[in-house]
Amino acid sequence: MTVENMFSFGYRDRKWRIVKDVCFSLVGLLLIWRGSFLGTIIGAAALAWYGYDCVLQFRALKAEKKAAAQQEQPTRSSGPSAAPQDGKITITDLSDAKEVNFEKEQ
Repeated sequence: MTVENMFSFGYRDRKWRIVKDVCFSLVGLLLIWRGSFLGTIIGAAALAWYGYDCVLQFRALKAEKKAAAQQEQPTRSSGPSAAPQDGKITITDLSDAKEVNFEKEQ
């Protein structure tokens, strides 16, 4: 079995990291609920650590989805992708709306 195929506790996939964080946060809550002194300390630390990581991973997942949606949006509304075959190249700068016609030397 190669390293790529081994179970990695979801460190490469945000969704599995969120699942792991929720599970360990529940264990932390269970330790706090049980009421022993050492369990309360460990449970609070686990709840703080994994709860914070869960919030960060959830925000990063939302940001990735939003960035992917914004990245796909211009490609849908783009014009024809084929270059003209008459030897001219048109370069368009959308920020200043300038067009340049360039003829290839032969």
